Amino acid sequence: METRDILDYQGTKIGELELPDGTPEQEWQEKLAPYAVAPPSPQEQLYMYLERTVAQSRLWSDEIIEEFKKENLAYFVENSIPNDLAIMISLHVHHRLRAIDITVGGVPFTIDLMNLVISGDLETAYAVLSYMEPDDMTMPYHWFSQDRIDELKSKISIRVGL
Repeated sequence: METRDILDYQGTKIGELELPDGTPEQEWQEKLAPYAVAPPSPQEQLYMYLERTVAQSRLWSDEIIEEFKKENLAYFVENSIPNDLAIMISLHVHHRLRAIDITVGGVPFTIDLMNLVISGDLETAYAVLSYMEPDDMTMPYHWFSQDRIDELKSKISIRVGL
């Protein structure tokens, strides 16, 4: 086996790549090249957002909704949440996601986050989640801790590159 350094776009070693002895130089270059690409500038990122289709955003939205649903249902099962409480939590989550009260620039808004997500406006949904206040967790059906809000933001961020 032969080993070569993996270099980032600044020439800094970020790892090592191991390939079989006799691997052609072209294959080495193809495998190492992606690591040496500079990250896009803010303007290039904007163009990438503009090139993304609404259809692609909706596919990502569907993925996020499915992940969220499955994780919540798994939590209910793994923690033996009684059915009545699971229903209360689900209704509370639905209510919160359909009517999030936020204030931006001193102006109050009530936002339907689900509508943003379903329509594929993931960047705005991310911004809304950034302003969303967590539940105070004083009631058994409260669900939205800061960690859960951050998890939703992460699901969006991973997909759209925020």
